[in-house]
Amino acid sequence: INDEGDLFWYRHDGFADGSSNWAKSTGTNIGHGWNFKQVFSGGNGIIYAINDEGDLFWYRHDGFADGSSNWAKSTGTNIGHGWNFKQVFSTGTGTIYAINNNNDLLWYQHNGYNNGTVSWAFNEGKKVGNSWDVKLIFP
Repeated sequence: INDEGDLFWYRHDGFADGSSNWAKSTGTNIGHGWNFKQVFSGGNGIIYAINDEGDLFWYRHDGFADGSSNWAKSTGTNIGHGWNFKQVFSTGTGTIYAINNNNDLLWYQHNGYNNGTVSWAFNEGKKVGNSWDVKLIFP
């Protein structure tokens, strides 16, 4: 995502051997208006984004394998409120972790991760850890 809010697609085909091989359409602009506080992958084309107000949005990039700008019809769905966390990341298949201001690690399960429905395993995050005072974290 650049400073103008444009989203670009990249695929490093040399990830297995460390070569500098990249997909032909690497660097393709696939979206505009990505002016969010935080954006993170949910795996397999799922992208979550949190705006400045703490709303969580769901996107599914159906062109994630080839860089085409194909998106699911329900993309951009608001699926939650109150996502005012220090850091948020996903390990895929709807599992989302968040670190709150007390450095607690919270676990969420978005059951609607594949189609963008507002379906959660629980109404709130489950505390699964504490003392997560880290600068940056990713799966």
